[in-house]
Amino acid sequence: MTHSPHHPRERMKPPTKDAIVKALDILVESIREQNGFMFPSRRNVPLNDIPVEELATHADALASAKSHLTKEADELISRIQHRRNLAAPIHRLPEEIFKTILEMIGTDVRDLLLWCQVGRLWHATIFNSPRLWTRMDSGLSPKMARWVLNLSKGLPLSMLWSATHNDRRIRHPVLDIAVQHSSRFRWMDLAVDRKDSFEIKRLLESPTPVLESLAVAPDPPGGWDDPEIMEFALSEGAPLKHLTLSYLTITVDPHRLSKLVTLNLTGSAVPASLGTLLQILSTSAQLEQLIILRNTRVEEVPQPSPLVTLPRLENLEIDWVTDDYCMALLASIYAPTCSRLYLDDVRGSQHIDSLDALVWKPGSAQAAALLGFNSSLESRISGVPTPVSIPPISTTISVTRSATEVRVEEKDSVCSRNLHFERSEPLKLLKRIGESLPHRASLSISRPVSQHDSINKGPLKLLKRIGQSLRHRPSLSISRPLSQHDSIDLGPWSSTLKSLKLVDHKASLSAMEQLSQCLATPCGTGAVATESWMCPNLRSITLHIPGDEEECAIYIAALRSLVRKRWSGEDGGLAPAIQPDRFAIISPHYEELMDVESEIQRVLPFFWLRGY
Repeated sequence: MTHSPHHPRERMKPPTKDAIVKALDILVESIREQNGFMFPSRRNVPLNDIPVEELATHADALASAKSHLTKEADELISRIQHRRNLAAPIHRLPEEIFKTILEMIGTDVRDLLLWCQVGRLWHATIFNSPRLWTRMDSGLSPKMARWVLNLSKGLPLSMLWSATHNDRRIRHPVLDIAVQHSSRFRWMDLAVDRKDSFEIKRLLESPTPVLESLAVAPDPPGGWDDPEIMEFALSEGAPLKHLTLSYLTITVDPHRLSKLVTLNLTGSAVPASLGTLLQILSTSAQLEQLIILRNTRVEEVPQPSPLVTLPRLENLEIDWVTDDYCMALLASIYAPTCSRLYLDDVRGSQHIDSLDALVWKPGSAQAAALLGFNSSLESRISGVPTPVSIPPISTTISVTRSATEVRVEEKDSVCSRNLHFERSEPLKLLKRIGESLPHRASLSISRPVSQHDSINKGPLKLLKRIGQSLRHRPSLSISRPLSQHDSIDLGPWSSTLKSLKLVDHKASLSAMEQLSQCLATPCGTGAVATESWMCPNLRSITLHIPGDEEECAIYIAALRSLVRKRWSGEDGGLAPAIQPDRFAIISPHYEELMDVESEIQRVLPFFWLRGY
């Protein structure tokens, strides 16, 4: 049966023994004809007919023929395999796309040399792609470093340096090569060992006209608290875009800092003088990320400066920085577009209250920007308009024994703000933050603060103040008993409260009494006020009642009165309020109150009792 050249064939059968013998006979006959003498074969010339002294020559001729035959067969197999490989999907990719994929995977020289062994296409593509050969690192030998220089064809280079790679006898020649070609480096990430510090200093002081990104840190760091400071200087050149320094100082021409996009400073790299840092920021109008970490080295009391506007700053992180340095910095910058914020300071200054007052004050543009309330402002600062943004869905303020924390939740979870302030009197800061909030706050006090600043000295007053300013429907939770001199007032929360959870018995009784009341709502000049229920939008209620029998009877009476007045409609007058989706009473003797539960469930199907 004949087959078309393009017709798919059945699986090819291996050659039989007879076919191999025929092929060998043809080979032997060719050798005999070429040499003109008898040559042993399986059919015609027995070995006994050939002189012994000639057998070695015949064996050599046959071995040579075998070698050539194997080579020809291998080449044919290679051609077949190559033709087969061309049908693979990777060979259908345009060359530029394939190069781009390789660039995304990485440009480590050792990886490139391994990938070259995949096949002809990979080998040719890699060696003909200068962009793949633009990374030099401390793990290279001097020979490989020269390969990078040659194969990159003059393109800008990157340097990744770690003192843990290779022996110094290898690293230092590579550094010498890097110094000779410093003008080609666009990106440097250097982890500096003190044994390499002289060579690294030579590299940084050499011409770097195209350098855009520089990161320098000790390797190893040598401890976080008091590492020995290393000092370097950076040569003149084009402005940097990214600068990261850790536990060392570098003298840089101010022009090179004028177009920074990211600035990350850790430890001794943070200027001891706040004025020096603000001077850098004042020339960095394009800054998008500012990170200041682990700085407790302050030469003088930080003083706020005239406001520096950072119109493009999106990410601000200040962690383990002295409280006065942190607050003086916040009082000196305005970042209207900041969407990611993390602050965690270290207590220690005696002047912190006055610095807090500069940031956290009513109408403060800085406070509004820090907490994401820019949309409520209409002013301009330093000629930069306040951007219109989607306000956060909630602001939670928490107070512990020695700290005030603010957490802002955003609707799309893209933006996040977490502020932690260590204070000896955290309720002072709590009050200031509360007064500066334009809206949307809920308050959680987790435990008494101190014997001099107890829980009944202000949080509930602040709670009232915050409630008056809210524009959405928050959840209110008080999880600790109140003092006998304090009480809860739901009035300021009436129009916004959606969920109410009270652990305190006295607060629960007061809440039931207040929810039984109607409020008069003004309707403007000369108009008659309308009545509405206290907290008409309330959808979830959780209250606690005591276990003492006499006290429990008072609470049950208040509960029955609340249900009758607010939801049953038996008293006439105002229409019943909207029923909650959940109403729970927590009592240690709930089993003895099952009759009460059944009675109330006739009016409120979603009411229930449970114990604790």
